[in-house]
Amino acid sequence: MVLRQKRRVHIVPIVLFSVLLAGILAAAIYYFYFFHSTASGNLIQKQFQVENLDPDAKNGRLPGVPKDEKSPGEGMFSYRINPTPVFQSNGSGGDIKVQNPSFNRYLMVLEITVDGTDGTVYRSQYIAPNQYISSIDLQKQLPSGEYRATAYLNAVDAGTLDLVDTLTCPLEITVK
Repeated sequence: MVLRQKRRVHIVPIVLFSVLLAGILAAAIYYFYFFHSTASGNLIQKQFQVENLDPDAKNGRLPGVPKDEKSPGEGMFSYRINPTPVFQSNGSGGDIKVQNPSFNRYLMVLEITVDGTDGTVYRSQYIAPNQYISSIDLQKQLPSGEYRATAYLNAVDAGTLDLVDTLTCPLEITVK
């Protein structure tokens, strides 16, 4: 007569292996979400998370901008802006569509002046790389009409908040 022994399955090693596997999977998901998506997604890189980021700025690409937009080169500052924004009669809702592309290495501050008037009619707070503002409200009232204006796109160092450079862009503003 042959006796068979029943083999005992030890549950502890199986549970430990399952917990270890779940931990590795969770770490992989965390790495992908927080590191991979920051570089290519809709998040702001840590070095650009400063006080006074513009509350109207949205993360990501301006709608309609190609996904494969390339940097003009190392150390160069680039922007997008609508050169013909239209505002309501009270100066609200101007379709400025200004963007600080994700490949830039500087914060941006947008200032708009109107030819023949004193001072600035609009000034943003900081716009981080990978952010855009679709519409703005003028901070000074303008009567209805068309105006020649200048957009000053200020590149600001995120570490020191010092002005690095200023680019200018002519605008044709319409107030209904």
